Amino acid sequence: MNAIIREKRKALGLTQEEVADALGVTAPAVNKWEKGATAPDIALLPPLARLLGVDLNALFCFFEGPSKQEIDRFAAALGDTFHKGGLEAGFAKALAETRKYPNCAPLLHTVAMTLDGALLMLGASASQKQEYSDQVIALYEQAVRCGGGTLRDRSRFLLAGKYLNRGEFGKAQELLASLPEHDQPDKRQLEAQLLLQQGNTAGAAGIYERKLLALTGELQGVLLNLLGIALDEGRTGHAASLAALSGQLAGLLGQAEFSALLPRFELAVKRQDQPASLDLLKKLFASIPSLFQPPAGPLYYHLSPEYQARFETLTPAKAAASLLPGLLAELETNPRYDFLRQNAEFRALLLRHRPQQPKPQQQP
Repeated sequence: MNAIIREKRKALGLTQEEVADALGVTAPAVNKWEKGATAPDIALLPPLARLLGVDLNALFCFFEGPSKQEIDRFAAALGDTFHKGGLEAGFAKALAETRKYPNCAPLLHTVAMTLDGALLMLGASASQKQEYSDQVIALYEQAVRCGGGTLRDRSRFLLAGKYLNRGEFGKAQELLASLPEHDQPDKRQLEAQLLLQQGNTAGAAGIYERKLLALTGELQGVLLNLLGIALDEGRTGHAASLAALSGQLAGLLGQAEFSALLPRFELAVKRQDQPASLDLLKKLFASIPSLFQPPAGPLYYHLSPEYQARFETLTPAKAAASLLPGLLAELETNPRYDFLRQNAEFRALLLRHRPQQPKPQQQP
């Protein structure tokens, strides 16, 4: 219990004095709890659990959670289950594991993100998206209740996005209001400075390159949103300039070809330009493997061998297979592509990229 009290207090950014004031005890008493010299009075356990954002089971360590390494291994195994057994098998495996550890916020958060990614990539039907999205939201909500500090904020942020997509604006606004106004200082900057002081220039460069890669992806997302706003406001010329700029930045900053094409495709779809949309869609299909290749160019010279190895294990065929179901389902069901559905070339394009079912063997 002493470790739980100490870890949860620090995760929430509370001092021992603040905990003591909230519970009506002295700071030395809290200090003794955290050292394991004494334990809180039984009457203080419920308010202490509420203050720390845990339930009594977690406070008594009745639900000892898996380690980070175990969670990472489970997430990897879960991904294999989705690809081999489909959505139903993957969700069943995930929910069975979270029922074993209902108060382990890191597990809940990781599983929710893995399930969310599977829904996007495996091409779930509309009814499946509704059913499974409810389960993903429940896991994020559970992670918010059980977690603390940065992890709880990440769960709140992702949960707010889910509610926003559903049109539940009140819930989304409430969650966003609970998040910090400003990001915490990025410890990676200090880690890079530390490595530089120790003479490890390659390690420091790797940190900066990963940060640049993350910022580049964020910048591309911002430009796509600005492009959509410009089109909604009727500023088509401005939107075309943003699409061109986004494509140029993708090339300059070493992003995948798919990322460079996407803004132009969004522009063509918004304009309901059939020839341009079809031409760019063909190029997008062809460029899917580029999403699974290491970032190119001089900006990413020091990326670690482990980072590069993650891409080297994926063949172009595997890369395409992981994204095609979700992309095809989006093109076939989203109303924004209705203007293409009667086009024979569009239908042939989807048919050409649909995974082929193995032919049944003939009996002798």
